[in-house]
Amino acid sequence: MATFTAQVLIGSSHPNHDGIIPTHALLVSENSRAALVLMPFGVHEGEVRADDATNPRRIVWIPHPAHVVDDLVLQVLVHVMREPAVSSGAEEIIPGLTTAEHVDLSELNAADRGTLSALCLGVAFIPKLVVTLLGGSLLTPNITRFGDYTMDIEICSVAYQRQYSGWSKKTHISGDLEGIQSL
Repeated sequence: MATFTAQVLIGSSHPNHDGIIPTHALLVSENSRAALVLMPFGVHEGEVRADDATNPRRIVWIPHPAHVVDDLVLQVLVHVMREPAVSSGAEEIIPGLTTAEHVDLSELNAADRGTLSALCLGVAFIPKLVVTLLGGSLLTPNITRFGDYTMDIEICSVAYQRQYSGWSKKTHISGDLEGIQSL
């Protein structure tokens, strides 16, 4: 069974408040092979129509482990924003990418990856992302790559963790709950 090690809320910033108005969620699934699982969020009634054929319920991409942030941003631009230049360029490199519900990007060659990256970096507006990192997430070693993009972003990491191990029969605690209150 896959373990989810990160959650990304995708949406827009409010002009007067912090937070996010989410339209989609992306989960980073890991175990033997990582996956980026994108789903419409549908928090507000009428936001996501179940019968909308252009908006599938779940889109799964297999990222390259060293390029997971770029693959995540590409997925947002293709399936959330439906950004025309990125979508058409991606479709030329990977036919069916914009309509497939499952895509493997792990074997993409360096030249094509560079082309897709340049297309994404050229987008002036990217929706806001709120990235929640759990322990051991594949996103963590690649997190600085988000700095190359122009989106509003908040990155949340674990400040406190209590976890019981069935193997050692012990509970491990790290972090400080009182320290969180002072933030």
